[in-house]
Amino acid sequence: MSNQVNAFKPSFTNLEFAVKAFRQLDQLCAERQAWQDNEYKNSTTRLYNLLSAVYCVYESKFVNVQDDDRRTLRQQLVSKLNEDGINVRKSSDTLGLLIRYVFKADRRRLMSYKYAILAAKSNGVSSADLAKWLSAAGGVDEVSRKVSYSQETLDRRDEVLKATNSVEQLIAQRSDVPLGTVNLPISAAGARVVMLAEPCGNGDFKILYVFENPSDGVHKSLIRKAATTSAAVQIDVNAAKKEVTSFINFTRLNKLADMAVA
Repeated sequence: MSNQVNAFKPSFTNLEFAVKAFRQLDQLCAERQAWQDNEYKNSTTRLYNLLSAVYCVYESKFVNVQDDDRRTLRQQLVSKLNEDGINVRKSSDTLGLLIRYVFKADRRRLMSYKYAILAAKSNGVSSADLAKWLSAAGGVDEVSRKVSYSQETLDRRDEVLKATNSVEQLIAQRSDVPLGTVNLPISAAGARVVMLAEPCGNGDFKILYVFENPSDGVHKSLIRKAATTSAAVQIDVNAAKKEVTSFINFTRLNKLADMAVA
């Protein structure tokens, strides 16, 4: 049953080669750190300040003005963007138009910036505090990612997270009380293994291959797969409950409407 493969043992020359390679990599790491602490940090701060200024313009030149001023600003924005070769619809929201005008950004970047400002607004963050808030919240992409998720997506993630915790707890419990044991003549004694098996039809399984010492990534992906499968059942249950609740509420509203007419 063994699929033992001779373990690779690097020679002294191999190790020397690796040492030289890591010297170069460590130097690159140091340069990256210096860039992250200086140029990148400064450019990120500047970006946040620009977004803060756009947020301020949006409030002062659109939100808190008269209707005619709003209409004029929108018309001029659409006209100037089209003159610059940037095609926008007249129905586009003004915040997006302002961001497009200032940053000349592509649609994906535009949406990230817009969601970041909208997230700040929904959290009671003023334009003056936007830069500080974005830094504390993990940046534009992190904030916009949370805003753009639907409630259904967030609910699914919660269920998968709960199922993942349950699977991990179950694995820990079965370490003492396993489903079964099998003796395998493999080289990595004491290491974790993953077995590929197929059913025999009578409840038994044929072990076809043994993956020795799988990486943490493989282990986590298997746990996530188990959790996703487990969570799918609860997700379906939740969806059914939501549908029933919506139907009940809809029925109640109809009854109230009928009573009002009567």
